[in-house]
Amino acid sequence: MKKILLASTALVVTAGIAAADVKVSGDGRMGVVYYDDAFARVDNYGEEQNWQFNSRIRIKFAASGETDGGMTFGGSIRADNSIGGKSGTEGEVFISSDTFGTLAMGDVDGAAETVVGDLAMISLQGLFDQNEMLYLFGANDPSALYTYAWEGLTLGLSLSDDQEYSVGAGWDGGMWGVGLGYEYLPEGGTVQISIDGTDYDIFTNVGEDTEQVIGQAYVTFANITLKGAYGQISQGSQDADQYGVSAIGDFGQFSVAAYYRVLEGLKGATSTIGTITDDKLENYGLGASYDLGGGASLVGGIASVFGGDTTGDFGLKFAF
Repeated sequence: MKKILLASTALVVTAGIAAADVKVSGDGRMGVVYYDDAFARVDNYGEEQNWQFNSRIRIKFAASGETDGGMTFGGSIRADNSIGGKSGTEGEVFISSDTFGTLAMGDVDGAAETVVGDLAMISLQGLFDQNEMLYLFGANDPSALYTYAWEGLTLGLSLSDDQEYSVGAGWDGGMWGVGLGYEYLPEGGTVQISIDGTDYDIFTNVGEDTEQVIGQAYVTFANITLKGAYGQISQGSQDADQYGVSAIGDFGQFSVAAYYRVLEGLKGATSTIGTITDDKLENYGLGASYDLGGGASLVGGIASVFGGDTTGDFGLKFAF
């Protein structure tokens, strides 16, 4: 009897697997990172260390299926986010069709971020990720994102449980494209930038609504893509601007990228350890990678961040 029950259970499990498309993928890295004295680590012996080892591996699970009516559904999550995924704050699920568009929930980007994106940069571990544009929407997950794509046009709307919303529209013409987004936070919302793990509140008028209008344009020629982006964040009578340009080129196995980005209107931003005294912070970086084949790449970058602090990295990246 036990053998029959075990065989029946195995049939049910394998039938479920056959009905869905389940994939396992991952990424990893190993190398060294340099920080100048502003961000250097003090080791266990009290010595300041500018060079540090850096390594990581992440596994991602994705599953999808299809309804009788032809709609695709599914979701994905990283193994390190699996506990948070129980509450919907990590990972995402979606349902999609050509005529309906795509509705996704969970840890999803806002509509403005979807159509505008970030500036290009290549590095081993991010170098403080200052090529990334600052977005208001997405701090309070789970959120919902609806997108509809038709040929090169993408339209998007995102909502959160906290009455935050974002809208966006973008056009991808292959060799050129544009995107425009709008974000809204109700009064009481905070806007922060992170410097070496410390969050700074940019605005003090937290009793006012917060908005951002942000846009981008790009052009591609001779395997090189140039991109420019600009955004203005407003809260009451206070404004902060962010703008920058980037270039990325793909030349067979070799790729190179560079960016320049500025944040203005930060003077007076406060944190638990102090206040920003400069009105403008400049960030720029240069990086390159060489494809070794099989999912392995040799990668390195160097950047000047937060108004003049230098950081760099070099090592191997893996895609599984």
